[in-house]
Amino acid sequence: SKVVGDTLALQGYIVHYESSYLQKNNWIQIACLNHYKERDMKRMLNCLQVCLFQSGVHI
Repeated sequence: SKVVGDTLALQGYIVHYESSYLQKNNWIQIACLNHYKERDMKRMLNCLQVCLFQSGVHI
């Protein structure tokens, strides 16, 4: 989760992944606290998909 979280952060997305609890469970926490346009959500999900593919993570 750290590699994927770092990559998403470098792309400008704010995700939570550095706490010991999240790292222990290999989790990333994504929260959308404002109203986002559909295209922005799709862009973030696409970036997540690419990150997972490149890191070899399977969900």
